[in-house]
Amino acid sequence: MGYHFTIDGKEGVEVETPIDPQILLQNKLDEYKENQEDLFEELRGWRSGQLGASDWTQVPDSPLDSTTKTAWATYRDKLRDLPSNAKAPNQFAKSDWPLAPGQSEVSFDAYDFIMEINDPLGIGTTSWVGNGTETTVVNTTKTGEISGVGTDIISTDDITDVSIGDILKTGSITGTVAGIKTDAIIDLQTTAVSYDIAVGQSTIAIDDIGDIGSGDTFESGSISEKVIGVGTAAAGGTVYNTVSLASTIGSALDADAVVNFRREVAHPIVSLSSTISSGIGTGDVVTFERTKSLLVAQTPTSMSETVGLSTTKVVAGGSFNITITDINTVAEELYDYRLAVRDYTSEDLITSPTQGRVNIIPSGTTGVSTITVSIASTIGAGGTAGDVIEQQSLIAGRNFVIDVNVENVNKNVSTIIGFAATVGVTTT
Repeated sequence: MGYHFTIDGKEGVEVETPIDPQILLQNKLDEYKENQEDLFEELRGWRSGQLGASDWTQVPDSPLDSTTKTAWATYRDKLRDLPSNAKAPNQFAKSDWPLAPGQSEVSFDAYDFIMEINDPLGIGTTSWVGNGTETTVVNTTKTGEISGVGTDIISTDDITDVSIGDILKTGSITGTVAGIKTDAIIDLQTTAVSYDIAVGQSTIAIDDIGDIGSGDTFESGSISEKVIGVGTAAAGGTVYNTVSLASTIGSALDADAVVNFRREVAHPIVSLSSTISSGIGTGDVVTFERTKSLLVAQTPTSMSETVGLSTTKVVAGGSFNITITDINTVAEELYDYRLAVRDYTSEDLITSPTQGRVNIIPSGTTGVSTITVSIASTIGAGGTAGDVIEQQSLIAGRNFVIDVNVENVNKNVSTIIGFAATVGVTTT
């Protein structure tokens, strides 16, 4: 952000354009890949140096005996295999690292490649950038026409921003958009002929008239004619639904013959990658969703600290432990602790130190320290004020609460744990 003064006395704030988080994550991923490539170059360079320094062991006039010469040859083969190892370039264990004959420890100049030395927490084993997906609704609209079972053509009111590969959803129907256009022929309805229709007829009785209208196409076998009207007709005392065709049919239709009706629609159309298993009505709500891949930030390994108590109740003469645990750390940590008894003199209840400092040195990546807190056998025997017996009578049967405060000195972050201790009283 910049703040500007102009010559005419006007002031203005220039706001920086925020950087797309995806760009930041991609930069982080690229940086990790570049770092890995650099480490591979270092590994190959180190290996080449070791091979060059040991060439003398394999020359014909080498002073080495055959056993030692073979040992050096084996060592050199292991050096050559380093870059192709699955743990390359910097995740080797000490036990994986090739040692030259007579060498007992990994040399200092190879520490960058040894994980337990260079990166015991494994922070550098990944970029901490992962792959995820994001789904957004790109369009919500309605169907323009009926789409029958078995079709893959869906008529909609709007296809703005819809692309091939988007997901159409309406009711229980889900399909992947395979094509987009502005008009199409859709399967409108399938029904059956109600009674035998002879050659040369143009009026067809059908079982279900549904949404059929003028301009639709009637199809059955080789017959394909335009519908010019719909209505009803009586035959044998029964009223039937009928459609009138633009031309007479050239072949007879038996009763129960299956006929199809199709419609040309001018609505925006999407074709799906598979046919629908249930029909879609006119005006049904349709959503189009788009799922895209994106980078996501992962949470790297970090140090965690916990403070635990061995018990929540302690009696006179007893004790309890405060355990501080550091996880995922290789550094020493300093902690200050303080104990205080609520509404009572701490020294008359606690016989061990009520404050102090502990230094936790981790073993591997975990460090633990335990502080033991001792409770007086006779509460009030410290004699800080008044007569001990009088104090005993005043506190008989009373419960005390000890507050435990533990603070990381390096981080200056406090963890306060209220420790409610029920203390049994022994009078003297």
